[in-house]
Amino acid sequence: MNKNICRLLSGVLAAGLLFPCTVSAAGVRVLVGYRGDINGDLCVDAADAAILAQYLAGEPTEGAYAWEYADLDAGGTLDAADLTLLKRLILSGGEPEAVYRERTLIDPPISAVNPPMPTSGAVKIPVFAVSFPDCTHAEDAPDVIRETLFGEADPDSEYYPLESIPAYYQRASGGALEITGEVYTYTAKNPLAYYDSKKEALTDEVMGAMDAEIDYQDYDSNGDRRLDAVILLLPEKALERDVNGDGTADWWMSTLRYVGRKSFDRVKTGKYCIGAVSLGNHANLNSTCVHELGHVMGLPDYYKYTKDETGRTRCMYGSAGLEMMDDAFGDFCAFSRLMLGWFTEEEIQVYSGGVQTFTLTSMQQSPSCVIVPRGDLNGYHSEFFIIEYATPEENNRYYFTDKGRREAFSEGGIRILHCESEIAMGTYGAELKYYNLGKYYDKSNMKQRVLRMVECVGGDFFRTGSTVDSHTTGFQWYDDDGAQTEDPGVCIRIEELIPGNGTDPLRGSRYQITISEN
Repeated sequence: MNKNICRLLSGVLAAGLLFPCTVSAAGVRVLVGYRGDINGDLCVDAADAAILAQYLAGEPTEGAYAWEYADLDAGGTLDAADLTLLKRLILSGGEPEAVYRERTLIDPPISAVNPPMPTSGAVKIPVFAVSFPDCTHAEDAPDVIRETLFGEADPDSEYYPLESIPAYYQRASGGALEITGEVYTYTAKNPLAYYDSKKEALTDEVMGAMDAEIDYQDYDSNGDRRLDAVILLLPEKALERDVNGDGTADWWMSTLRYVGRKSFDRVKTGKYCIGAVSLGNHANLNSTCVHELGHVMGLPDYYKYTKDETGRTRCMYGSAGLEMMDDAFGDFCAFSRLMLGWFTEEEIQVYSGGVQTFTLTSMQQSPSCVIVPRGDLNGYHSEFFIIEYATPEENNRYYFTDKGRREAFSEGGIRILHCESEIAMGTYGAELKYYNLGKYYDKSNMKQRVLRMVECVGGDFFRTGSTVDSHTTGFQWYDDDGAQTEDPGVCIRIEELIPGNGTDPLRGSRYQITISEN
């Protein structure tokens, strides 16, 4: 494989999360490797030839190499002919044969709250650049929005991993979710202030005015007669409005549930993302939209709306704390991916008692998780701990501040999350019982929440040698009063980190953990 191909692949994953050929609601066909790539670094090069030559010479080879990819002549054995073919391929700079596998995904548990946007398959989103007589977008705004939101995946982009919405979601979902979109312009009939408390009316006005131009059925991929999603972007100047003086812009981006009755082309608005944005901040615009689309798919905010006893609003913090539905940076965590149905049944390991050892692959390479349930999982609508191995790759590679792009963290590790995903009936139907705006949620932030992080020192990851038990902050079940006091009755030991093959020890790395009863 030539250097350009190696460079382009350097930002994608070795073990099954590359760009798929096909996407369906049930699963995806994903690229997992190449014939000739024996060490699993996604490059067919001299290193692979050296490994095969060493093996054929009877010399010891250390590592769990992909020997099935070394059989280039499909003869069923490894011999000099395979080595000759491998050398020819490397010298010619030709394209190696790609190897694919099918991933059949679980049904997304978040579907219980009836979100309008599917979590897998092809989704198309209309985006409206909305101006007002007294507050207008720049003339080039539609082109800037289109390029920012829906550009191509590019690991070399200065905005990676937020170079575009489709690129981020394709990586996060392992190819399960394929997003496209179109950008339209509209100027509202009234000045901006008229709509301060009439956001739904503005949405109806935009939808109605554009009805002759748009067939809204094109944006209803699952046929439920609701738009999968819709985004309305107002000019940055609208962020200056703060009528009640609370310090929060009235037009800060948010996701709202449509409660009106109007439909166009027999399609209603389901949830709509609306707010003012700076088109000059590429990464922030995409992180905001990615986060809001998480809401459209049914996920809640993980951050707290008021400060807790520690003075934090974030659900998670420290190097282990980045999560898209918390602070709008970082990858989706194992709980988010579980709710969205981005795992296969085989990738979800469940502790069932006694002493069990599990192997975790990197969430950013080949997703897997371990669940410690509290009784019946009830279709993942229950209380449980979920354990994942996170690495500083893909959507976890960088985050952005006012000073620019920064590395998210330098070393990954084990993250344990306390999940409470019970379903209850709310004002508008089924909802996650303990989400921040639910009627069962305790606004002190002290009791049940959808998500909490089991705390390692300083918000770091757990690594080899760590032990997690009832003495660890956050590793307790909720009691009848909603406090975390109940001993889970298990101990988790973080065992060996097994490095990957090739020049990058992260690629293909695995963590072993052992769970035992106290």
